Amino acid sequence: MSITTDVVVKIGDLEVPGVQSPVDFTNRATGFSSRLRADIAELGSASCTITLDNNDGELTPGGGGTYSSWDWHSKAVFISATVGAHTPTIFHGLVTDFRLDDDGVNSFVQIVAQDFMTVGGRAVQTQESEYGYSALVGDAITYTFDRTLVDFGSGPVLDFSGVPMPQWGLPYKFTFVKEYPLRTDADTGADPYVTGDERVASDWLQTAVMPFGPAVAWPTRIYAQGPTFPVPQYTTARYEFYSMSHSLVTETRYTYKFAENTASGELPFRNLQRGWTVDELITKAKITGVAAVSSGSSTHTAEVTNTDAESLYGERAVQFTDIMLSDGLAIEGGADGQVQRIAERYANARSQSKFVVQSLQVTSKMCDSHVGGSSASEQMWAELLDSFSGMWQVATVEFTPAGTSTTITEPVVIWARQIDATPEDVRVTLSFYPVQYTCGFLLDDDVLGVLGGTLDTYDTGSFTYDAGLLRYEGRPQQGMTLG
Repeated sequence: MSITTDVVVKIGDLEVPGVQSPVDFTNRATGFSSRLRADIAELGSASCTITLDNNDGELTPGGGGTYSSWDWHSKAVFISATVGAHTPTIFHGLVTDFRLDDDGVNSFVQIVAQDFMTVGGRAVQTQESEYGYSALVGDAITYTFDRTLVDFGSGPVLDFSGVPMPQWGLPYKFTFVKEYPLRTDADTGADPYVTGDERVASDWLQTAVMPFGPAVAWPTRIYAQGPTFPVPQYTTARYEFYSMSHSLVTETRYTYKFAENTASGELPFRNLQRGWTVDELITKAKITGVAAVSSGSSTHTAEVTNTDAESLYGERAVQFTDIMLSDGLAIEGGADGQVQRIAERYANARSQSKFVVQSLQVTSKMCDSHVGGSSASEQMWAELLDSFSGMWQVATVEFTPAGTSTTITEPVVIWARQIDATPEDVRVTLSFYPVQYTCGFLLDDDVLGVLGGTLDTYDTGSFTYDAGLLRYEGRPQQGMTLG
């Protein structure tokens, strides 16, 4: 047995079996580079650059070739891989640039694509539910990108506000962002507070939605629901950052294991980089949020300073003035309790500078060479390539620093990645945060439940870490809605 990684590059309209399909450009692709990042309190983004061989001139606009009349900017990019029985999604996005490099002898085309959240976020929309839609961040993101045109049998009759998205060859202009919520509590289902404000969509999400908690969100894929509706999809996580996600086999949290002496169920690595987290330090936070219901709104402010951290590093402050709250209902002590907890998380969760693993690289050739006989490692490699299961998951890195014989096993969380591929190899570069910055405490968990390890200090009543980031609430459930 060996671990084989076969990448597929398609460009065109959405796949609808028996109706339409994108064009397979894999044989023309000389390589691609895909980047995906989802930083804390920011709307995640993905981009990709693909190089295609055009020596036959088939892609040259107006040149008379097969694709010379294509409107490339109306197309989407779909990159996946086949790893044994697994088919991870590497990148889905919209074509945003077409670059032709032709000197009369050699000809290449570069296709640049970005995710739908980045492209759609540039639109100006009427924000009918700017505040008070729900504390569940995913609801607000869905609302921002959801633009529905529904046919009730007598023609299209329902069309409500949202960012208009391409149809990618499908008959209806229905673009509903599905989500895989990592947290589903605090979903109030409250009536929206209608403001009528016109704002750039990404600006509203970035300033009012993502700082709540804070939260994490990133784009994953685009697919067709039946033969009629295009569906862009994304993933969200709220402030506890439990690393829950789907597995290609089961819906559960996935823990990646990177080791020097790789065994079955682990992955090899190279180019390990360690460093201090000083650039991510926060010692003070001032949070102002607005809670609203259909009849009115109220403003709430909290300010928290970590004096111990400030005496070590000086003031490193963040301030958010426009955060959406959950309607002032009795969740986390009402609106005042919400802004207080948010301020505590910002001021305390990243208040210590830590020397940790920050990045590493793993390649398809390394996986085949080191653990080619392991089906568990094969699945782990496939999961890592996937834009959904390869992000915001816990990983452990086992390494031995120079000058010592002591092996260190360090838990981290994946927050960004870059995939560079050629026909010969696929290289994944991962970026990490320490779990103490991001993850909730889980009882009896061998990574997230180690007192004195995962947590530096704890309170036996609420399992709090540094006054507010972590809460013991049991193991969260993974939701998955495709209907």
